[in-house]
Amino acid sequence: MYSYSQSSRCLGLLVRKVIAPRKLIVKRLIVTNNNTDEGSLSANGKLEKSNQEKLLDDSRTYFKDQRRLENLACSISQEQKINNLNSADIDPKSEKSIVSMFYNLVDFKSFNSVPESDYDTTALIRKKRTRTKLPRPPDGLSPVKLDQYIKLVNEMNFNANRKLSRAISNIYREIIDSQTLVNIKSFNIIVRFFSVEYNFAMVRTILFQMVGKHIKPDVNTFNCILSVIKSMKSPYKNDLFKTYLNQMKIFDVIPDSTTWYIMFEFLEKEKLPFYNKMKELEISMKPIFVEYLRFLHKYKGNSVEELLTLLEKEKIHLDKHLLTTFVQIELEDDNAQKAFELLDSFAGPGGRIKRVDFNSLITMVKYFAVDRMQPYFAIATINYFRSHYGLSLKIYRCYVELAKCMLKCPYFKNWSILTRIYYKESMMGVGQSLINKKDIHALNERAKSFEIEDFDISKLKNDEYAEAIFNFHLLQWVDTPILKLEENEPQFIEAANYMIPHKGSCLNTNETTL
Repeated sequence: MYSYSQSSRCLGLLVRKVIAPRKLIVKRLIVTNNNTDEGSLSANGKLEKSNQEKLLDDSRTYFKDQRRLENLACSISQEQKINNLNSADIDPKSEKSIVSMFYNLVDFKSFNSVPESDYDTTALIRKKRTRTKLPRPPDGLSPVKLDQYIKLVNEMNFNANRKLSRAISNIYREIIDSQTLVNIKSFNIIVRFFSVEYNFAMVRTILFQMVGKHIKPDVNTFNCILSVIKSMKSPYKNDLFKTYLNQMKIFDVIPDSTTWYIMFEFLEKEKLPFYNKMKELEISMKPIFVEYLRFLHKYKGNSVEELLTLLEKEKIHLDKHLLTTFVQIELEDDNAQKAFELLDSFAGPGGRIKRVDFNSLITMVKYFAVDRMQPYFAIATINYFRSHYGLSLKIYRCYVELAKCMLKCPYFKNWSILTRIYYKESMMGVGQSLINKKDIHALNERAKSFEIEDFDISKLKNDEYAEAIFNFHLLQWVDTPILKLEENEPQFIEAANYMIPHKGSCLNTNETTL
């Protein structure tokens, strides 16, 4: 295994030694693309005449293709503008215009069925990456060796490691610059990476190079791009989505079932009519069943009980991940009690689900701590998951949400102690706090606004820690969660008072939030 810098350096060296001479010769001929290899060079390093002519012919064809594509793109753009003008009820930036553009990719007159998705590409989009060390670069830059190397690099878990992400970016740039790739699947892997990095300028560069090599981007290429765009939080999200739908039109790419699923997940206001169209075309919803359940609840008004019945009808096994979805739905409807009942029914003693999903816990902690400003119920929920479901892993992540609660909370006696203990507990098991720098800065500024002297979020005295932990342990539900504070045991209420701005006074029985 090589380090990030070693892998990048080795690959860069290969590019300079093997590829650079070829690129120099081609540059002299004012050619941006060639399909020759080192064997096409004569002994003195010059290209044979026949090869020169071939390269120049390829160049002319390439630029002719580019002009054709640019003209086609221009005509499609003009056609789209005309269509928008003729449809006064359709806003060019609305979802309706995007749906209309999507439907224009399909010839419904000669349409039989939606093409099935490529399994490999679906796996690429949903792939969980576990590799942490870069593989050794190949000994040469042959297309086969590079394809194998790219597959290994694609297994890298770069999402939470900016250093690794930059290293992979450099590696992929070196590979693209080498102009050695010919495999569409390898191109798609690299396109997917730069899409995830939101580097769409690089995506355009790769698409341009593919055209230069006479490699037509396929539906999987655009699925890799669109699957990232649909989850973006950007004011330009719709425009970007339309841009690549337009590219699909240019390259005569027909959407497959994965493209339909991506489109369904992308839409908000137009989700219902698009769903009706999918039902008409008999497109199965099983691959996106979670999104489908959310849709049925939000747009069709189906209750969780009805959704559970649907699971049985579709013969889909209820696992911990689907259970988390139902918990989230109940919390979105402000039904925390029903969420607990669901968990007790399926994940409690004797339930069909043996191990509860941690995401159920973090969702409920966020609900109580951030959304409801009830940190005492958040702590009680953590204790409940420990005692009833045996969940102890990743608990430290919950304290990140509790720290966010302190950003909104007004000053009270124990604000400083609790903020520092949440910081301390958020670093258990990982050696550093999971609270991001922005929130830490905001907490420090909030301490200044409260005029707390010598506030240091990383320092906590032993007696302060012992006092807080003692109160945390008092926040226990014996049998079932009781979500009206005044109905809990006196010691529970006393411990809750430790965490809310009442300066230790008795809590009003009708006050349950901060």
